[in-house]
Formats: sequence, C-alpha cells, structure tokens
Amino acid sequence: PPVAGFSAPVAARLASEHARLGDAYAEAGALAEAVLEYRRAVELGPDFHDLRLRLARLLLEAGNPLQAREDLEVILEARPDWVDAQVQLGMARYLSGDAAGARDTWRACRDARPDLERISAYLAMLERIPEWTPPDCWRPASLPQSLPDARSRRAAGNSWATKPGTMPGGLTP
Repeated sequence: PPVAGFSAPVAARLASEHARLGDAYAEAGALAEAVLEYRRAVELGPDFHDLRLRLARLLLEAGNPLQAREDLEVILEARPDWVDAQVQLGMARYLSGDAAGARDTWRACRDARPDLERISAYLAMLERIPEWTPPDCWRPASLPQSLPDARSRRAAGNSWATKPGTMPGGLTP
C-alpha cells in the first residue's frame, strides 16, 4: 500500500535518505534538525522501528523525554521483547521524572538480559537517589494520580504530551 502518497519501495528509500540526513545533522550537533529528519523518516516508514528508536534517542538527547516515551511505547507495542527499546524507555521515564517507572522498566530488562552491564549501572544510579513523593498539596484534585500511557491517550484521541493546551484537568501550559 502507498505510504504518504509514495509506493512502499520509494517511501522506504526516502525514509533511509531522511535518516541519513538526520545522522549528518546529529553529527554536526544540530539536534532539532536531526529530529525533524528522523520524524520525516518515521512518517515514511512507520514500521521501521530501528528508525523510530534512533528518533527516540535523539529526542532524549535533545531534552524531550515525553516525546521519546511516546515513540518508545509505539515500538514496544509492536515489539514488546526488544530490550534496547525497553532500556531507552526506562531512560525516558527517568528523565521525565518517573524514577519508579524507570526502576520497574530496568528491573524487567535486567531479568530478561542480565548480561547487559548498563542496566545494572542505571539501577545502581537509581539506588543512590532517595525515594521522594510529592506532598498531597502538590497534587490538585483535578489531576489524575497516574498519567495514562500513550496507547490509551491515542485511543481516546488525545496526545496532550505533544499538543499544547490539552493537558489533563483543563490546565494550559
């Protein structure tokens, strides 16, 4: 079937070219441009999970862990056993302030792949950080206690993490 108006082989070739250009931008330190090129590559090859994983890594590097989480969750919906994507999801959770989620993710990764030393290093890093729970006064009644994952937000037609003005509880950024 056509992808973005192109035949599948043409879309695949164009996705590869956008990824190559994204890598060149990343090497030059132009992360915003690299992210844009990888976003175009993923639009042309939505099932090219290796490109989506590279996009998520670039988003993390550019300081956008919530956007990275969404892309990583898409990957893991299709390939739930891909440990590298799981490790990156743990990092996205950690960088977005969800240390408990990162810990759970990395523990599952360690159980699946005890040979990966970086997972143990990430868990050791978390062990040095004390558990902290925000006081109740920081949790307005209008905000949910836990935020829905990307799958449930997409099913509800809501992707507030990437659309300004559509945060839970009617809050605006």
